[in-house]
Amino acid sequence: MPVLSARGPLVAALCGVTLVACGSSTTQPEVRPAPPLTAQSVTVRQTGNASAQVVDSTITYQLDASGSLVIHLSVQSQSASAQTITARASLYDAKNNLIGDATGGQISVAPGSTAPLQLNGPAPTGTIAGTVFEVSNVASPTPTSTTPIPTAAP
Repeated sequence: MPVLSARGPLVAALCGVTLVACGSSTTQPEVRPAPPLTAQSVTVRQTGNASAQVVDSTITYQLDASGSLVIHLSVQSQSASAQTITARASLYDAKNNLIGDATGGQISVAPGSTAPLQLNGPAPTGTIAGTVFEVSNVASPTPTSTTPIPTAAP
């Protein structure tokens, strides 16, 4: 029995410490909320030499798990032949300050087709209020069947 009576005060002390810790009134500072990624509406403008039109209704902005910016959009080809489309998005805040950019492209966009694009870049340094998409094209090469295939070294 003496062993049990020695444990009694120890158990009571541990319970008392636990109860005191539960009643702590220490407050932790709240994390500041991040500014919104985009404004209520984002102004979109297109520049560049591509025979393609950005489909405004398809544009989305998001941050991926790594915190990088991902922009999804579609372009409608207006070219008579296949083209490779490259795009650069320059992002602006409400005061027209450049706050970021993203790039991407699509290979062999068929004439008259609508093609999805994904642009990637670092997270913007402010809230996106405007985007200028520079959409450029490079003619896609057309394979020919008359090209000789080398069979031996000269």
